[in-house]
Amino acid sequence: MLSSMLHDDEKEALLTEYQMLQDEIYHRSTTHTMANSILLPSSVIIIAIAIEFRSNLNAVPVFGIGLSGFFPLFSTLLVLSSLIMGYTIRRINEFCYIRMSEIEIALGIKGHRYVYSQNIRYWRMRTAVWIIMFASALAASIVASIVLFLQS
Repeated sequence: MLSSMLHDDEKEALLTEYQMLQDEIYHRSTTHTMANSILLPSSVIIIAIAIEFRSNLNAVPVFGIGLSGFFPLFSTLLVLSSLIMGYTIRRINEFCYIRMSEIEIALGIKGHRYVYSQNIRYWRMRTAVWIIMFASALAASIVASIVLFLQS
């Protein structure tokens, strides 16, 4: 459909849908960023606490194993939950962007399609940085858990 073939009420409906999709993406992404700003540092703090207080924590065995190794396992769960949230949010946003692209074509406008196509390498770099951060936090929590379990 071309923009000239649409009636004003159809254009208005598409613009309203476009704005709603854009708002949903913004709110979802903002919420995820806020959650990550809590989960990732918390993960590191939990590992630090487990290492610092390992002798006290190992004095309280659970199933004959020192308690200090369980703290980084909890950290691993935090990081994994954040990764799962991030993946699902990206997938949901992709569906929204696909629909927004359809609306842009129907209205004859350039919005997100243009911005994305002009900045694709920055989007990929941003994604790579997040993956490196999550992989580092995940590796640190797994290694810390193994080492602390072996020391208990």
